[in-house]
Amino acid sequence: MTLNRDVGGIWFTGLTPWRSWVKWEMAKWTRGQNKTCYWIINRPTNYMMIGIGSDATNESNNSQYTQMEVETYFQNANTVWGLYGNNGTIGSSGNQSNSASISGGSGFFKVKFEGDGSKGGQFTLYRINSGNKIDWDDESQIIKTFAIAGTINPNEVNIMPVFIALNGGTHRILANLVE
Repeated sequence: MTLNRDVGGIWFTGLTPWRSWVKWEMAKWTRGQNKTCYWIINRPTNYMMIGIGSDATNESNNSQYTQMEVETYFQNANTVWGLYGNNGTIGSSGNQSNSASISGGSGFFKVKFEGDGSKGGQFTLYRINSGNKIDWDDESQIIKTFAIAGTINPNEVNIMPVFIALNGGTHRILANLVE
């Protein structure tokens, strides 16, 4: 993958899902610190995933969503399907279906994982009014919120933000923060 950046945010070219991935290793932390990881993104034009991964992945695997800890799965431009990740064993898939429509509105979203993205931690997807920094803290428009459960069992120690990207410049990441 090649990272590109312009005034509209970060976008990627290269391989296409499910083989491509980007890890924010500079933002790595240790599970148990109870951190919150959030992303500001624009509406995906197709399927993609964004969430939390680890340094224990097989980076050449063709199903990167089974390598990661927990990611929200945007099924298409209008639907978030729920969560995918591993089931406690890297490479073995886990998931939690909890779909919602993301059509309409501004086309900008905040994706938030609390409690290190661990099982029982809170996942919330918000719509925000714009991609402007002044709107990034707005959490008034909840699209979906639920506790991470299902067959997902994130358990790796060294974790970091991850993105299973689309090829091309239409989908953008505006910000990522771990606090």
